[in-house]
Amino acid sequence: QFGDSQSDGWAGPLEIFEPWAGYAIYNYSEDIDSLIIKPFPDDSSHQAGRSMSLEWEIALRVESERYFDRTGRIGRIESALNEKDGFDTPKLPSMDNFLSISMDIDGNGDFNHSADIRSIDNMNGIWNIRLLGESSSEPITLFGESMVPLPQGLIVSVLDVSKRHIIDNFLSNEYTIEQMTNQIYDLKFVIGDEVFVQLTLMDLLRQIPEKFSISQNYPNPFNPQTKMDFSVARTGKVQIVIYNLLGQKVKTLVNKSLNYGYHSVVWNGLDEIGQPVSSGVYFSELRANGFRESKKMLLLK
Repeated sequence: QFGDSQSDGWAGPLEIFEPWAGYAIYNYSEDIDSLIIKPFPDDSSHQAGRSMSLEWEIALRVESERYFDRTGRIGRIESALNEKDGFDTPKLPSMDNFLSISMDIDGNGDFNHSADIRSIDNMNGIWNIRLLGESSSEPITLFGESMVPLPQGLIVSVLDVSKRHIIDNFLSNEYTIEQMTNQIYDLKFVIGDEVFVQLTLMDLLRQIPEKFSISQNYPNPFNPQTKMDFSVARTGKVQIVIYNLLGQKVKTLVNKSLNYGYHSVVWNGLDEIGQPVSSGVYFSELRANGFRESKKMLLLK
């Protein structure tokens, strides 16, 4: 239990909890019938003192008709580090059917934290947020609430990667995702001064493809290998398969979840068992999120 004013960290047993950053309560005893959790003081002097600070914290929660997650936190605290530290809370275990907020702390694509708290060394930053859950036709609503008054001039905008849509003044309005057709939904929180936010959002939009696509291979005709560029509009499962003129599968080049963005793949003219294929016409096919596109290519030996 987190708690009494004489300790900083885990302590127990306790029945009264003083104000802290949060509580994780595990009750292994049948002797305690109730717990008292004292609120933070709500006096004007406390608020006035924090309004002048460069520190800030935003609580995020996501809700659907059946599920919710209220563990999301982003912000800047003077004693926090810009890399992973004790302020960055790991995600709690999830059930089979769930809805959760996940964050990529190190920028390596591992969305396994529910809080991303950084230092106050820099006013500007991008927070990578991912909603995870079962594909559903139910609307999902994302809420954000500032825990303390934001520093003067701090702008909070959100980029909906899937829709390539910018949400200005996010804290003033909830944001509803009408349908989560994929198990992954990416958002980017761009927070800082006005110039940084505007320029960063425009740059991020240029990095997000407007649609799924696969290019014509090059060179074409080719021997012994050729390259294909493809774009992924939304993070999720992607397949690229080579077929022969009879429609038979020759080689699977890609079969995994990929982040949105621009990618490339090379085919070396070998089949699934590593044998060179004969000269002739082949097709590269991209499948992703209900999208399907193919290109014809020619192998000459």
